[in-house]
Amino acid sequence: MKKLILLLLILTKITNLSYSQVTYFNYFDYSSHWGEFDHLWGSGDYYVEYYFKGDTLINGNWYYKLYRYQKDTIDTIKHFNYYGGIREDSLKRIYFVNTAHINEHLLYDFNLSIGDTVFGTPCILTSIDTFYFGANLRKIYHFNNLNDTASTEYEGIGKATDLLDAFYGLPCATGHEGVCRLVCYSNKDGYKQFISSHICRLSAKVEENYIENKINIYPIPSNDELIIEIPRLIRENFLTICNIKGQELMRQQIKDSKTQINISNLTSGIYFVKLITDKTVEVRKILKE
Repeated sequence: MKKLILLLLILTKITNLSYSQVTYFNYFDYSSHWGEFDHLWGSGDYYVEYYFKGDTLINGNWYYKLYRYQKDTIDTIKHFNYYGGIREDSLKRIYFVNTAHINEHLLYDFNLSIGDTVFGTPCILTSIDTFYFGANLRKIYHFNNLNDTASTEYEGIGKATDLLDAFYGLPCATGHEGVCRLVCYSNKDGYKQFISSHICRLSAKVEENYIENKINIYPIPSNDELIIEIPRLIRENFLTICNIKGQELMRQQIKDSKTQINISNLTSGIYFVKLITDKTVEVRKILKE
């Protein structure tokens, strides 16, 4: 019995050493790319890809702009849209802001220890394993809710089900009425296939001209007037102008393909113009002389 207890203590120490030696680095960059297989009851099979393109300033924080597009089983794009913003902090926490909200949501906390409870939920971290992504050792978090797949998170990548499951449901539960699986993930540092039952179908990222807006903001630097051009005007366009602290100073609806904005009341300095449409969000830096 004493030998068994000693063996368990040794194994526990080895396991703890393996994941405690994982060092932190910035996980996300513009090369991040997720591929998923989804099956929703009544909707059939389809594939989802997430990736970043550009950035945006929200409430004083910079976010990667997250895009999502859905393909059917023959790779025909069915839906494509700007989904929101994602950022990470130095404490290994990942935040998400949906396009329909202004408040950010804690999506992942990769600084948890065994026994920790995910804030505001009944989820408890029960065990940690490790895996290699490229040359870097990362953690695999196992929580206590539902089944192994739905309660597994990969450090710096996300859930074993869907990247945004933690936004739509509990961090250690699946948020879909169906079957969703993370198939693969890649960035400039490496690639990992998570399940072998589906082919990784990461494709070239959707080109910018898929978005129907071709936005021009000029002149830069500006004096008293900005000109906003959207060659193909679509519904619900409006812009905001923020200072470098992220404070909103101006908001105006855009009703024409070419609009003049009076900025004579702004003092000289750097500002950020955010143009929001039903297809995308564009943020441009301008200089007011």
